Amino acid sequence: MATNDFRKKVDELPQAVKQIILSNKTAEIISRINDKYKLNLEQRGIIAQIIGKIIIKEIPIYEFANAVKTQTNLNSETAKLLTADIVQEIFLSVRKYFPGIENLLIKSASGSNHSESSNIVDLKNLNRE
Repeated sequence: MATNDFRKKVDELPQAVKQIILSNKTAEIISRINDKYKLNLEQRGIIAQIIGKIIIKEIPIYEFANAVKTQTNLNSETAKLLTADIVQEIFLSVRKYFPGIENLLIKSASGSNHSESSNIVDLKNLNRE
C-alpha cells in the first residue's frame, strides 16, 4: 500500500484508534514485545506493517496470528502468544473498533488457564493412605 493511501486511511480513523498509531507508548509496547520474543530487525518491520494493516482493517483482526506466523516465519505458538500480547496491551483499549476481539483473548486465556489449573493440587483433600 502506498504511504499516501495509508495516511489517508489513518486520517479517517476514529480519534481513539488514530492515537494507537501516533502514540509513543504504543511504540514502546511494541518494542518491548518484540524484545520479549527476540524478533530480528526484519521481523520487527513486518510486525509493524501487520499492525498498521490491522488498524486500517486491511487485515481482519481474527487473521492477526496467522499473518504474523506466515509473514515472519514464527512457529504457531509464538505467533499466538505475541499477537495475544499485542491485542491485550494495544488493541483491547479500542475494542469497539474491533468487534469480536475478546474472542482472541478468550482462546489464548482458556488455553493458558487450563494448563495452570492442571498443575494445582489440593493438598487438603489429597487421599492419604
